[in-house]
Amino acid sequence: MFSASRLPRLYAAALGTLLGLALLAVGEGYCRLFTRINFLDSSPNLFVPDRFGSSRGNVVGGRATAFGHTVYTDGNGFRIDPGFPESGSGRAVLFLGDSVAFGSGVDEEDSAVGRVRRAARGWRVYNASVVGYGLRDYVNVLGAFLPNHPEVKAVYVLMCLNDIHDLSDLAIEEGLGHRAPVAPAGGPGSGDLVQIAKRVAVLQAANDWLRSRSKLYLFLKSLAGDSSMRFFLHDLEFYGARDADFETRMALLAGMKDRLRAAGIPFKVVVLPYEVQLRAENVDFMRPQRRICGYLREHEVDYIDATAAFRDTGAPSHALYLYADPMHFSPRGHAVLAGVLLKDLAALSEKT
Repeated sequence: MFSASRLPRLYAAALGTLLGLALLAVGEGYCRLFTRINFLDSSPNLFVPDRFGSSRGNVVGGRATAFGHTVYTDGNGFRIDPGFPESGSGRAVLFLGDSVAFGSGVDEEDSAVGRVRRAARGWRVYNASVVGYGLRDYVNVLGAFLPNHPEVKAVYVLMCLNDIHDLSDLAIEEGLGHRAPVAPAGGPGSGDLVQIAKRVAVLQAANDWLRSRSKLYLFLKSLAGDSSMRFFLHDLEFYGARDADFETRMALLAGMKDRLRAAGIPFKVVVLPYEVQLRAENVDFMRPQRRICGYLREHEVDYIDATAAFRDTGAPSHALYLYADPMHFSPRGHAVLAGVLLKDLAALSEKT
């Protein structure tokens, strides 16, 4: 039995707890109804291990979720809109990319590739993008898919700046249980507090649970720091002058060019900017594009640096990306990329 003297304190504690829970519920409801915050997860059933050689793929002919949006795939595991009839054209264009090109966080019809699908009716469109992909995976998909699909007459790599490393892929593989977790030892960002926290299993598990269920958590997290800047600065380090892996990774693109050129298939790399790079002119922040485009020029790989197209919109950088996101485009950003792709496809159509 509680003494009468303790009851007021218990009532106050209970009332405070209920009030706190009510405020959290109101905050969560507000964020869900009146903000454009996306959940930051992909359902495990989206992925299939070793779909293209050693590269993970998407579920074949299935339905899953990515960043809170329902996504559908065809018999190849490529993202589609099941309500939109595929073009009957005998020529196809193959898009290779990661979660940005996949269109995580937007409906298929609002994604860049989805917009191309609707506008370029003279082309059958294959979106072979997979969350977490990098340059190695593009080589694997091309090697597995191209020999059996002679209708492919053009190939684009929609290159995100983090394609140069495998950290996203490794994190997804660990989360799916396809490989044992390995604590990072050194490397870019290894001393960052966020990177250190990721090594604490309980903190990482709590973060993963909340980022897939609470938009209020994501809102509060965005107030605590500039995550877009943190992600960008982490990836910027992979473009240092002394990074020994850069040439090795970029050689994968040169090899794809050689293979496709021998087959008479046009190949182009479209380099995609991060949100931070559009905030203001910063010469050092453009180092990744300088290094990537310099390598591609030197090795005669056709490319488009899409940064100018995004800057020319005059829109605030955050409007072109998902909420507090370093790299994934909003519907408005996807429209800009679609414009770049459609213009290039139109020019290609005139030549073929």
